[in-house]
Amino acid sequence: LEVVFASGAAPDDSDTLPRDRQLMMEMETEHHHDEMNEDSNETDFLVIDESNPDLHLMLAVSLNGVTAACNVSGGCGIVMTDRATATVLHVSPLNGSYADGVEVNVKLKSEMDLHSAQVFFGTHECSVSSITSEADDEWILTVPLCVFEASTVPVYVKVGDTGYAMEASPNTGATFSFKQELQLHSITPSSGSFYGGTQVTITGAGFGPTLMTSYASVGKVPCEITSTSYNELSCYV
Repeated sequence: LEVVFASGAAPDDSDTLPRDRQLMMEMETEHHHDEMNEDSNETDFLVIDESNPDLHLMLAVSLNGVTAACNVSGGCGIVMTDRATATVLHVSPLNGSYADGVEVNVKLKSEMDLHSAQVFFGTHECSVSSITSEADDEWILTVPLCVFEASTVPVYVKVGDTGYAMEASPNTGATFSFKQELQLHSITPSSGSFYGGTQVTITGAGFGPTLMTSYASVGKVPCEITSTSYNELSCYV
């Protein structure tokens, strides 16, 4: 089963499109030309409305060389439009630790209801705790920073089934990044034998969740990690 979305947009309006959508148009158009053979009727997959710069994607489904007939009222496709595209304007703060109860505010411009919005720090989704409406279709999403390992990751925003926001999409890139900080809270015991064999327990925040993602040393001596979590690790030195 082959499913293809092919694109079309008003050529004269491409310079006015946001860069994210220009990239989308370029990728979809390239995909269209690569996938469709020379005998295909390209106009079946292109819808051009010169009155606006919206990007139209028409759906083609084929199986074993048989192309499905479109019996959908209004046509088989979707329209990518500004009205369904949120834009991330600002993210603050850009660093911190979940251990300190940091809340990240994501400011968006959108004509849509954002109660289904999701915020991701890299691959980690952190729940939205509140949504505040501001003037001119601007919104503030308040997101308590969730638990994940210390790292600098892009901030992505997805609004329900309509898709990712401009400036915050894994498909075209994210303008804002967040740094989860690494913290040390305690080291037990505070002394050990010259001849090794000391089991050390370290607590903190932002540690790697697996043995492969964590490393510790005492002075220049590696501390062999035996267990680890986001907030605690144990090792022998």
